[in-house]
Formats: sequence, structure tokens, C-alpha cells
Amino acid sequence: MASLLFALLSIGLQLAAAYLALRLIRISERQFGWIALSAGFTLMAIRRVVEIVALLDRGLEHAQLSTGEFIGVGNAALLFLGALGIKTFFEKAHRDAEALAESEARSRAMLGALPDICFCLDAVGTVLFFDSKEHSTSFEAERAVGKRLEEAELPPELVVFLRRMLLDTLRDRLGIVREIVLSLDGELRVREVRTNPSGPGEVLFLVRDITDRKALEERLQDQLAFGEALLNAIPLPVFYKGRSGRYLGCNLAFADFVGRIPSEIIGHTVEEIFRADLAERYRSADEDLFQRGGSQVYETRMWRADMKEDREVRFIKATFGSVEQEQSGLVGVMEDVTERKRSEETLRYAQKMESLGVMAGGIAHDFNNLFQAIQGNLEVAQLLGAQEGVPSQAIDRALVSVAKAAQLAKRMLEYAGRVEGSMECVDLAQVLREREPRFAALLPGKVQLRVELPARPAEILGNTQELIQIISGLVANAGESYGDNSGQVAITLGERSQESLQALEGFWAEPAPEGASLCLEIRDTGCGMSLSEQNRMFDPFYTTKETGRGLGLPSTLGIVRAHRAGLQVLSAPGRGTTLRILFKQHDGVRATKGSSAKADTKTGDAILLVDDEQVVREGVAELIRRGLGREVFEAQNGDEAMDHLARNGARIGFVLMDASMPRETGMEVFERIRKVRPDLQGLLCSGYSGTFGQEAATKHGFVGFLPKPFGFKELKKALEGHLPPV
Repeated sequence: MASLLFALLSIGLQLAAAYLALRLIRISERQFGWIALSAGFTLMAIRRVVEIVALLDRGLEHAQLSTGEFIGVGNAALLFLGALGIKTFFEKAHRDAEALAESEARSRAMLGALPDICFCLDAVGTVLFFDSKEHSTSFEAERAVGKRLEEAELPPELVVFLRRMLLDTLRDRLGIVREIVLSLDGELRVREVRTNPSGPGEVLFLVRDITDRKALEERLQDQLAFGEALLNAIPLPVFYKGRSGRYLGCNLAFADFVGRIPSEIIGHTVEEIFRADLAERYRSADEDLFQRGGSQVYETRMWRADMKEDREVRFIKATFGSVEQEQSGLVGVMEDVTERKRSEETLRYAQKMESLGVMAGGIAHDFNNLFQAIQGNLEVAQLLGAQEGVPSQAIDRALVSVAKAAQLAKRMLEYAGRVEGSMECVDLAQVLREREPRFAALLPGKVQLRVELPARPAEILGNTQELIQIISGLVANAGESYGDNSGQVAITLGERSQESLQALEGFWAEPAPEGASLCLEIRDTGCGMSLSEQNRMFDPFYTTKETGRGLGLPSTLGIVRAHRAGLQVLSAPGRGTTLRILFKQHDGVRATKGSSAKADTKTGDAILLVDDEQVVREGVAELIRRGLGREVFEAQNGDEAMDHLARNGARIGFVLMDASMPRETGMEVFERIRKVRPDLQGLLCSGYSGTFGQEAATKHGFVGFLPKPFGFKELKKALEGHLPPV
């Protein structure tokens, strides 16, 4: 029985080995050998089957286990194991071959997809393989493999270049990227060469034509350079930010405005550049713009580094890209509107001052006419009282009051710029130099005066007394700004253009005339003024001092206007005050007096008085009769004046003419008179001397100008030398 079992085991192992040999037929190219081996294993199994049949014919009881049976089973087992090992080996080899084939296929596909020239060199420069998609290569792939670089049909400079890259790559065992310019078919082409170690003593080369890419990069760089130049040529500050709020770029104007270089701005947020209060305002406005999209225009304040102050700025912003995209952002343009706002404020102030000036001038003119009537009649009463020996103390007091009232009206006219004194060429430097002790005496004991004057003359066309008046007032105000503290008041005179002063803070209370270049500056470091005080400092009767003051600065402004000068104010609480008066320099002397020709001895000695105000006319007429002892013919308009001239022409030797009348001005009436009597002289009178002043009188042939109200002494002095003796 044991002998039978061993035989069956041997048969099974031999058949299994035959099966394994048949499996190898599918994965091996040597099919005949594996078929023969499988047939041999099968025949061995058949032989054992025959032996078992013979054993069964003799009977199981005669079967005996022999040594040969053991050897047969062992042999069958070894054959099976050998067949199994061979099958396992060939299956693995088959899988490896398939994987290698797939890898080669992928590599071929990758090489086929690459636009590059691809080749591999060994350590001595022999081409191991070569692949190219370019028609411009000088040799085919099959002709390149196996050749050294020097044997290939390549430009010499390319051979040297590749040799150097080969050696550098083998030495450093690192990839290299370099560019070379070659002339192919008469055209310059740029090639990018990349290397990478691919095995022991082997280097893989990839060569790509980047001529078009380089040209595109150059065009892009040109466009970027043009865009940057265009951006920097824009005088307004321009910037752009990303959605995160970080600056992506800006022009030089923006960098100069904030006082940083572009690299300190790009990549940073507003919180990293500006003060916390300003940064929060900008951040909030940006977030609002990103939420709504579109554009945004608003005004706010921004610190300007070059001027070291906050400026009024107008922002114009717009978003770009979709607000949902990470690449979205905004672009902004800034406009410094500080000067524009100051100009608008100056214009509004000038318009307000002009309106107040017109009103003040009109009131002062009417007052002067009334004062003229009062003063004239009082002086007539005074003359009559003196002749009759009647005490005139009351009249004297009334005349003093009228003089004070007339002075107040004059101050109002000065504020309105309607007072014009006698103008002459004045060396302002000499005036300041001579009166420096007087100005110093106006200051409190703890305040010193410092005067800086040019060495050469500084001549302007002006009235010396009025100039001294405004300088004295400004110096006194500067000294009072210190209170009980010590300090210094500086008077500086020098040449400065109007344009150099425009950019400074403050405002122009009176714009400077074109061509003005002589600057008188009075500066203190006292208490200074708030913006609200500055806006009202030239208003009539406004004062921060005790009651009863308030026309000093308005009068100063009026005198400045009369001198055709500009007035600039700079002040802030705790920082003192600077006032600048900008004059136009003068290089000659202008005659301001009328003709001084003596009256013809044959002319009459009567006076023709022309004035539309009856009370004024009657008072002046009585003053002439009582005080001068001369005959007076009264006329209320030009027609009456011409009637008197027609009837009493031989007796009339002088004309006293009011400037402002309803139908005709005094100048027009005098022109009519001069057509009839060219030899007749006249004196122009007005309570509104800004329009009808010395200049107007001289221009229209009058011998002089007499401002109202005037008294007997002023009238007598004005008529001296123009009438024959009584």
C-alpha cells in the first residue's frame, strides 16, 4: 500500500512540473524547449502510471516499498520545485521587461512632447543618444549617436560652450542653466541650455529655442519701463493696492509726498506707513470701496513729509478685477487741494472785505459830509463869537469832538482802502532805519526789537506817514502778544517773489500785485492766533482786546490796499504770528502835486462853490465869507455852476468843487468849466478820497485835493497862492 501512495505522489509532482513548463510557453520566446520539458515530465508520469497498473495486476499484497520508490518521489519533487522556480523567475523577468517597455514608452512620449533638442553625453563628450524636433539641427539623430562633439556638424562656439557645461556639471554634480546666441541660416537665435547628471559619467542636455520668448520678455520690459516712466511723469501722487490692503506700487510723486522710498511702501499697509488716526480713515474708505466696487471720490487730510504738515487731499479711487478674486485691488490718485481751498477762502474773505469796505466807505463818505457841515458852521460860530467877544469854549469842545469823529470816519475809509495820501518815492529801508528807536519804544520792557535791513535802498511808491502808522501798529500788536513774558519782535525787509510765498501756510488778506518783490515782514513768537481769530482779525470793530479798540488792523489793511501791496498772515496758537507786506519796487519819483501856477492878477477874487449837499455848501460858503472875506457863488450842480460862470465870470477866480454829485461828477463839471475858462483853477473836495483823491485831482487839472471834513485852516492853506489878495 505504501508503494502505491509513493507512486501516486510521484505522478502528481511530475504532472505539476509539466503544467508549470506549459505556463512558461506564454511568457517565454523559447516555446519548443518548454514544450519538450513539459512532454518529458508527462512521459515520466505515464511511465509511473504503467508501473502502478502492473503492480495492481500482481496484487497489492505483493507490492513492496523499495529504495527506488523513495528516489523516484524525491526526483519528482525536485523537478516540480525546479519548474516552479524557473516559472517564478521568468514571470518576474517578464514583468520587469513590460515595466521597462512602459517606462521607455513614457520617456519616448515625453521626449516627443518636448520642443527641446535632447541628447546625452558621456564624460569624454560622446553622444549617447540624440533627439530633435527642430529642422534647423545640422545632423540627424542616427548620424549623431556614437560621435564626439568635435565630430558633429556643430558651430565651433557651440562645441566649446557644451564642453564647458559638460565639465561643470560632472564636477559639481548639479544642473546648470545657461544661454547662448547662435547665428543659424543668417539669423541670430537665442538658445537656453539645461544640463542634469543622468548617470555615472553621463550628462543629459536639453536645448530650447527661446528667441521669441526673449523678444516677448524684452517687449514686456519695455512696456513696464514705459508704464513706470509714464507713472512717474504724472505730477499727482498715484498708488495701487491689492485686496489685502498692501501697496503693490506707486509713483515717485506719492513716495515724495509720504516721505518714503518706494521699497518702503510696496508690500506695506497704511497702518505701517501713516499715523493711527489717518490710517484708520484710509482703511475704512478702502473697505467701503471694495464692498461697493466702482469708484470713490472724497476729501480728507494726509501728512505731507516735505512740508511737515497735514494737507487737505482729494482722493480719486477705482477698483480693478473682480472683488471676489484674490488679484483684485484698487488704484488711487491724490490731489493736494490745500492751496485751492486757501485760495477759495482768501477769495471769500476778499469778497467779504470788499463788501464791508464798500459799506464802510459809503457810511464814512456820508459822515464826512455831515461832519463838514457841522465843522463849517461851528467854525463860523467861532469866528462870529471871536469878533463879538463871546466865549467859545463850548464851540471849541464841539470842534474837538467833530475832529475825533472825522478821524474815526477816516479810519473806516482807510479800512475800505479809500484814503489816498500824497504818494512819493520812499526808501522804506531808510524809513525803518531812522525810526527804529521809535518802534522799539512801542514794545514792553521785556520784549526786544530786531531789525534786518538790506544795505541798498528799497524804494517804493508810498506815503511815509501812513507806512509809519501801519508798521507802528503791527509792531505794537506783536509786542502785546507776549503779555508779561519776554520775547523778540523781528522786522525784516528783503526781496522775495510772490511765488515763493504762495506755498506757505496762512492766507493772503490782500493779494499781492503782479511783479511785487519787496517783502516787509514783522514776526513774533508770542501767543499766536486761532484760525477763527485770523478769519476775523481785519473785520471792523472786531477785537480781542478791551472795548473801544478794533480799527487798527482794518486800517492797516486799507492802507496796504491804497499802496497797491499784498498782505499775508501766518499764525497758529502758541507759534506766534508773521505778517508779510509785499510791495512793488519803484525806481523813480512821481509828482503828486497839482500845478502850482499862480493865479492871473487880472482874474476875479470870488470863489465858485459847487456841492449838491445844501447844508455842506452853506456852511463852507459862510466860512469863506466870514473867514476869508471873499465873495462866494453857490451851485448845487453843473448847470448852476455854468449859469454863475456865464453871469459872473469876470468876478470868479477859483472853483471849489465837490467830487461826488448825482448827475455829474466834479471832474466832469470842471471839464465843462475849463472849456469856457481854460485859465480857471480849482480844488477838488471829497469825503471819499480813495476814488476821488490826489491822483484823480491831478489827472483832471485841479491844483490839489482837499479831503472832507476840513476846517478853516485847511481851506486857507489849500487856497494860498491861487487867488489875488483881498
